[in-house]
Amino acid sequence: MNEAHFTWLSAAQLDVLARLSDALDAANIPWMAVGGLAGNLWGSTWPLHDVDLDVPTAQLPRIASHWSAHVFWKGRYVDDEFDIELVRMRFDDVEVDVSGADDAFVFTPAGLRTPLPNTLRGRVLRPLGQRWVPCQRLSDLIAYRSEEHTSEL
Repeated sequence: MNEAHFTWLSAAQLDVLARLSDALDAANIPWMAVGGLAGNLWGSTWPLHDVDLDVPTAQLPRIASHWSAHVFWKGRYVDDEFDIELVRMRFDDVEVDVSGADDAFVFTPAGLRTPLPNTLRGRVLRPLGQRWVPCQRLSDLIAYRSEEHTSEL
């Protein structure tokens, strides 16, 4: 994946994404880019702080076991914004968050817990250099990021 240069993605992040995507594909684990990575794949140029991926929640223990040397936290993550099953990993200076797509919730500004508008079935392929990356649908990304939408939930 290091055949192209992106201002929003470091070479190290690109290499980690390539390693993870190749391993997930080889293991037949469906996955998609979400969060800032998805936003960048849809055209944002904000610098990427970490690599965010969604997989089926049932696959998280398998991923944590396979990449155990890199896992620094796993479990149910709940804060003011999210309620998700999460595996956090670090590959040198690159942080990766892998969350369960089918068991993910967000809290609205009013404090209501609602399902995140992510679905692996609706993922779309987005170009990244010479590779196509499964990505969160733009409509789901906008729905999550939109204050108008979250205040309606």
